[in-house]
Amino acid sequence: MGLSGDLDALLGQLDVWADRHSVELCLIVPMEFAQSDPINIGKNADVIIMEGFSGPEPGMEPSAPVSNERFEEALKAAVAAYGSEKLVVAIGTYAEDWTLRGPAPERIPFAEAMHRIALGGGAVSHDTDSPLAKAQYSNTPGQQHLVYILDAVSAYNQLKSITSLGVRQVGVWPLGYEDPGVWDVLAMPETTSSRKAIEVLSRVSINHFVSFEGTGSYMRVISTPRNGLRQVSEADGTDMLRVDGYSKLPRPYGIQRYGKSFAPVVALTFDDGPDEDITPRILDILSEKQVPAAFFQIGMNIIKSPDIARRIVAEGHEIGSHTFSHPRLENRSELATQIELNAMQRLLASLTGHRTILFRMPYGRSQGPLFGDEARPLLVLEENGYISVGSDITPRDWEDLSGEDIVQFVRKRLAEGAGNVVVLHDAGGDRTATLEALPLLIDTLRADGYDFVSLGELLNVPKSTLMPKDDGVRAWFDGLTFVFVNALGHVLYWVFWATVALGATRALVLLALANWRGRRSRSESDVRAVTVLIPAFNEEEGIVESVNTVLESDLANLKVIVVDDGSVDDTLQKVTQAFGEDSRVTVVAQPNQGKWKALNNVLPQVQTDFVVAIDADTVLAPDAIDLIVAPFADRDVGAVAGNVRVRRARGILGRLQSIEYIVGQNIDRRAAEVYGGIMVVPGAIGAWRVAAIRKVGLYSGQTLAEDADLTVSVLRAG
Repeated sequence: MGLSGDLDALLGQLDVWADRHSVELCLIVPMEFAQSDPINIGKNADVIIMEGFSGPEPGMEPSAPVSNERFEEALKAAVAAYGSEKLVVAIGTYAEDWTLRGPAPERIPFAEAMHRIALGGGAVSHDTDSPLAKAQYSNTPGQQHLVYILDAVSAYNQLKSITSLGVRQVGVWPLGYEDPGVWDVLAMPETTSSRKAIEVLSRVSINHFVSFEGTGSYMRVISTPRNGLRQVSEADGTDMLRVDGYSKLPRPYGIQRYGKSFAPVVALTFDDGPDEDITPRILDILSEKQVPAAFFQIGMNIIKSPDIARRIVAEGHEIGSHTFSHPRLENRSELATQIELNAMQRLLASLTGHRTILFRMPYGRSQGPLFGDEARPLLVLEENGYISVGSDITPRDWEDLSGEDIVQFVRKRLAEGAGNVVVLHDAGGDRTATLEALPLLIDTLRADGYDFVSLGELLNVPKSTLMPKDDGVRAWFDGLTFVFVNALGHVLYWVFWATVALGATRALVLLALANWRGRRSRSESDVRAVTVLIPAFNEEEGIVESVNTVLESDLANLKVIVVDDGSVDDTLQKVTQAFGEDSRVTVVAQPNQGKWKALNNVLPQVQTDFVVAIDADTVLAPDAIDLIVAPFADRDVGAVAGNVRVRRARGILGRLQSIEYIVGQNIDRRAAEVYGGIMVVPGAIGAWRVAAIRKVGLYSGQTLAEDADLTVSVLRAG
């Protein structure tokens, strides 16, 4: 049948399968295929993704992966063959690094290309045979490299062609390799002028990117980020743009890996300890097998088990810093990082008489930082003289692996040449598998011909350099400080749990008392007349609604007195306009003197035996007043606390306030009623026997809580 026939038959079967399962059939086609599609695959596919670039042919000479002419020809052919609706054009955004007189090129990220060109002393220029930028540089072995760069400018040019032919769908290929300016290009309106595009594309930042070179688990920063300036101009006779060069090359973080040994040696390291159970058992195994190791420890764990840290040093092992509290350093300021480092150093020196220059990043990737923010703390480490230690082989011993699984994983990675440094964990969870694996791993690797070495031996650096002595007066003083901090921590630990216990006990007692108090029967009130007092200051938003809910109450014989306490908004005007003709409502205005004074000033006008005081934003239920005055049938009752609820509990603060009201103004008060200890009849809704108020001398202005002051005064008066 031939290749075309076989492919046509396969696509037909896939189309039938996709229809049966209600899925779309998406095909990716090279740019050249779109120009000469022998079987019109568009009849089968729902989505066609055309690559906007060409891959190099085996053995071909260095050449650009795309030109404007080839791209436009392929695009026109694809639109004609497949239609613009189902076509997606993948814009190439990467660089091709050719070794002159070498094999096929290496496809690398844009930021990596900028890093290599800068380190190799190269310069970017315009390629006369293509619309792309290109550069030449030399690497360390003296090899000459030619780099073609598909960047934001080439993406701009391709996007112009794409939109002119009515194609509305584009992709970025490969994602993660792109010049960050590509996203600015995609965000540009179609009406963006060439001048504006040049202005945007001239600025280049790759600060988020990290470039690596070398091999080994040790890392050092060899270059820091730098913004670049790209020289962009209009191509002659077209509306396209071209890169003429860079007046300043952008640079990402550059990190060098080093320390890999090609001898059959292994360095064991352990993270997150010490643990009072696991770490001593690991030390026992290492002692029995006569194997050195490095322990990257957390200061907070050392404080809990200081003797273990001393034992590690005494038995000849290395200790590295894993920070004091194991934070994500990329989220910490430089000062906070410095504090983490110093606290760990002072603690280690005070306990063991040694400092350390070994450091491993908490939550760090084995291969090193992935983003610029993660690389930034390495600068602080180097300024403080640390050696950053990553890892080559990290079996996931914190997951559900058996000891045998861990051993086989390490053997496989060693056989693949992954490196020399193995990371296990001696704290932070169930380490049964680690303990099971360790002796088996040592015996197995020795049988395989590997020797175990320390990190110092791997670097050919004496232990005294990695862990210098620090046993002076300052270390002694630091020791006293950490003893005090440790003791204080234990005290705070027990204070915390005592507080929790007391809080839980209080809650249970209050619930029991509230339940004992029970629910009062809703007997018919013998109160026939009530005055409602509403003090208001700048309450124009809710005052009218509040008064209306009072007037709609079930209790018919109501008088309302609204006291405007010198509002500077329209509170007084709105109340007067809404209720000025209502005989049930009296409006009083006074200079601003405070809520307590406003209430005291109108109490002489009260003709009823009972008043209900509410806030100007309180909204009453229709039966609220009838219910709150019912307990006054008992002549010994001087005041009644109302039930306040949050009307619209929106957001976390509103919901928390609603819970506080339910507990503090329902459960607590119901319990307090049992022993006569209600402390506050709330100003938001509280009922008072007028004779009781007058007996205690009215409201007080001695504090800001006039409702609490009056409640206590009434209680004291019996």
